Amino acid sequence: MIKMLPCLDSDEMAVACRKDLDVSRGVAAELGCSPVTVAEGGQYFYGADRKVEWARLVHEARKAKVSIPPDDGD
Repeated sequence: MIKMLPCLDSDEMAVACRKDLDVSRGVAAELGCSPVTVAEGGQYFYGADRKVEWARLVHEARKAKVSIPPDDGD
């Protein structure tokens, strides 16, 4: 059975969301490209001077991966 819930949308919420999403094309492009750069580079900068390197951790996690066959009932 489907239960209908009240609508939570309002004109005020629409205005607030529109303000949050009102970014320039340049900012939007930068936000879209930055995850790709981070993923390809294996590192990113947190703040002005703190580098977070994660390539080794991702590599180790991929090596430690265990595949579980679909018919394994345990």
